[in-house]
Amino acid sequence: MVQSIDLSKNRLSGGVPATLAGCKNLYSLDLSANNLTGALPAGLFPQLDVLTSLNISGNELDEDILQTSVH
Repeated sequence: MVQSIDLSKNRLSGGVPATLAGCKNLYSLDLSANNLTGALPAGLFPQLDVLTSLNISGNELDEDILQTSVH
């Protein structure tokens, strides 16, 4: 089972994939320093209930959606 994903500095572009919600045992996710854009997928965080570390810095994600997703 996947518990940690580090995709930092991989030149990823586009949106954050909604399929990450399927990684229910994920406690650490690092998507920093890529070219990700748009909003985080709706319903991503309720599915990742053991997630304790998230790094999405260095991307062009929509700040308004970020605030809504983490409340």
